[in-house]
Amino acid sequence: MKKILFFLVFISITSCNKDDDNSERQLTPNHENFVGDWEYTSIIRSNGAEEQYPHRCSTSKDYSHIVLNTTITSHYYYQDCATTQWNCNNYFFEGNRIRNCFPEFDDARVTSLTASTMRLEYDEDRNFGAITGNVRGLILKKR
Repeated sequence: MKKILFFLVFISITSCNKDDDNSERQLTPNHENFVGDWEYTSIIRSNGAEEQYPHRCSTSKDYSHIVLNTTITSHYYYQDCATTQWNCNNYFFEGNRIRNCFPEFDDARVTSLTASTMRLEYDEDRNFGAITGNVRGLILKKR
């Protein structure tokens, strides 16, 4: 009886661990796996160093809203917390590259995608409005 009880406890613990691993399982970059609200959390510099994304508003954070019908709407906040938006309609994938979008996403390689984190990297340095200096990539977390 003790062996059966031990076995059942072992199976339940193992099952929980497998569920936890699924949240960080690598996903294929496609429209379905992109859906959701993704908050900008980090920037990747040319030398590979990661830094915290410089949100300008103290009460709201920049994010991208991605819907299944191939639309990305990015919301950016100024220091006074006024907002501006960039829309990207009909973006598509060529392998792990995003095409036909605004600068943060266009021609970015999706080098990592899980249920909770997206990592975008660029072949060349980029300069974005809110970020001082050149950027080689962005990391976003699902809200």
